[in-house]
Amino acid sequence: ASVTPFLRTGELFPQSYAVRACFDAPSDTGSEWLEFGLARQDLVPRMNPNIAGPPKVSIVSVTVEGIPVKHESIATASPETSGLGLDFDRMSGKEWISWVRIHVGSSRGTVVVDYIVSDYIHDGGKGKSRAEENYPFFVFLPSFSIPVGRFEVIVENSGLDIMSLRSNFVHQLSTNTGSRLLNYSMDEFFD
Repeated sequence: ASVTPFLRTGELFPQSYAVRACFDAPSDTGSEWLEFGLARQDLVPRMNPNIAGPPKVSIVSVTVEGIPVKHESIATASPETSGLGLDFDRMSGKEWISWVRIHVGSSRGTVVVDYIVSDYIHDGGKGKSRAEENYPFFVFLPSFSIPVGRFEVIVENSGLDIMSLRSNFVHQLSTNTGSRLLNYSMDEFFD
């Protein structure tokens, strides 16, 4: 997955970001739908007190092998059930901000999902007095209902100075263009 923070002119900190997640459609799920959620951890506070509710997640595009496919998205912090028929509250004890279903049918190949997360980051970042302050930047990545063998994330700098990076990914590398995170053999609902 690649993460691109959107930094508006005059702002020191992004108010939204885009994620492009690329992965192979699994062949052994027993369903024509591939599903994933975006989970909110307890350590992720709401930074802007003027915005009520979870962050807004907008699915921009979903393709399989470059062909647009049907998808559904539930934008909610705690819906009663997912397409899996499981209670969200019982699915690994997470608070879900969004649940996405992608119709892959019988086709297999590379799935590309583009989405934007907004209405979440802090309420400011303007002015010189805030220039020396550090603000956390939380990223919501797909958490699948099946195990994942390899998950790579690239967080682009996009004009930001990333002073430190805290992640639950085992392998981390900082580069001139951003940060690279890598994890292997992840259980279902890893986040």
